[in-house]
Amino acid sequence: MWKNVMPLGVCAFLLCACGGARSARLPDGGEGYSINCNGEDNDWADCYNQAADKCDGPYEIVSTNTMGVRDTPMRNIIVKCRK
Repeated sequence: MWKNVMPLGVCAFLLCACGGARSARLPDGGEGYSINCNGEDNDWADCYNQAADKCDGPYEIVSTNTMGVRDTPMRNIIVKCRK
């Protein structure tokens, strides 16, 4: 059974480590973005740059989260674009 589960786990981990941004509904009912910048090759500056690109300008950080999976840092920010 583990032979079948391990490849799926590796694929899921690699997809998570890639990073990216997706739309998110914020607590105030507004729209924002959840941005991941995971892995040793990324840092918080990458998150901030992705947020600026996604918002096409200024933004407000709603929350940040950092955790690690083994030696791989996992970073996430949720932002609200300013108009």
